[in-house]
Amino acid sequence: MDYNEYIISLAKRFTAIMDNKNLEVLPKFEQLSSLIFQFSLTFESLLDKDSESEIGEIHATDESDYYPSEEDFINIDDCIKELIPEENEITSEKTCTQKQDSAENDSLFSIDEFNRFYPTLDTNKENDKIINSIKESLSGVPYYKEYTEEHIQKMKNLFAKYPNFKEFEEIFIPSNEVLSLKLDKKILMGNILIIGEPSCGKSSFVNQLCEIYGYYYRTSLGSGSVNFTLTGNDKGYEKSNCGDILRSLFKKDGHPIANPLVILDEIDKADYGWGGDRDLSGTFSVLLEKNNAKHFADNFFKVEVDASHINYIAIANDISKIPAHILSRFPIKLDIRNYTKEEIKSVVIENQYKNWISDNSINSKLVPEHIPEKTKELIFELSHGRPREVPSVLSQIAAKSICKTNESVYASFSPDENNTRELRKLFESGNLGNSRKIGFQN
Repeated sequence: MDYNEYIISLAKRFTAIMDNKNLEVLPKFEQLSSLIFQFSLTFESLLDKDSESEIGEIHATDESDYYPSEEDFINIDDCIKELIPEENEITSEKTCTQKQDSAENDSLFSIDEFNRFYPTLDTNKENDKIINSIKESLSGVPYYKEYTEEHIQKMKNLFAKYPNFKEFEEIFIPSNEVLSLKLDKKILMGNILIIGEPSCGKSSFVNQLCEIYGYYYRTSLGSGSVNFTLTGNDKGYEKSNCGDILRSLFKKDGHPIANPLVILDEIDKADYGWGGDRDLSGTFSVLLEKNNAKHFADNFFKVEVDASHINYIAIANDISKIPAHILSRFPIKLDIRNYTKEEIKSVVIENQYKNWISDNSINSKLVPEHIPEKTKELIFELSHGRPREVPSVLSQIAAKSICKTNESVYASFSPDENNTRELRKLFESGNLGNSRKIGFQN
């Protein structure tokens, strides 16, 4: 038996004992506590040894050391069995009750409060029709995105593509030990602020993170954004509706989403301290504080909605433009460094190359599987070391490689001579994504 697994199991069983709240077992509980205390301080040293030994196989190396014996663990197990003789049944019954309570009571808003605000709705009126639609979109037992093996593996693959994010991996991927201690595997990351210079990969990383997460809403806070973008506008205005925060919770796959990913892009370009509709200071004071967000009331919908489980990720180039009281609401700040030249050549360009093939519907059989080192150096120079310029440089090199002789540096990127006609036709059609069409010489 692994010591680490045993400690985790023991913690869970203690929770079950305390939840049982049977005062008659108190003396036995004290006996159990005494047994554990004898060697509790040695657990950390045992774990540090990273031993794979079975319980009872590790022996003291010094007379002053005390290590738990197999008998000690048997005594602990016996105490637990007396405290909760039907441990599995209790746990099972508790889980069943929790599910039943969740189904009956768990909701993002109170239907009673909704009925007080809107005792009657006339669906012939546009605003009432929208209110009813919002109600339907938020009704039902909310779904929580959870950590799964598939999600964790996709996240590990993502961090492999972004070496300058690697040091922050544990923020997005909790260890198995941490997950084992949690009563559930809901993804609740807290408010995260990603800071970095242009071309460090912030937006690209977040875009792919959103694709992995699945339930996300992105809002740009660049110059001109106003409060009602996030929190809705009053029904008295023309074309009134709810804001992005409420929309992020709307149903997907039949359930409202309790913990969506909300991206606050360009948070450093938002207006602060000017008052009026454009000042987002007060809005963030509500949304980014869990206690306040639990009672979030959209200006249009009015009914309080629990928005306290939303995972916020803000993106900024320069945090000096963000007020201190807003910064303080982001306890997790990731300062992303720029890529090194080697990282751009060995990781970034290869990843951009794969995306370029997919985005432009390139027949992968007509281009090299990997970019030669000589061409990577050329790509780095032509893109000025900026990852966002790599796709357009790839298109230029691919186009020129078809027209140049094998003596050219571009030739290292050339497909087989027998297949160049099909690739040339593809480029001549202008199917280059957002890049401009590249001409060819006859």
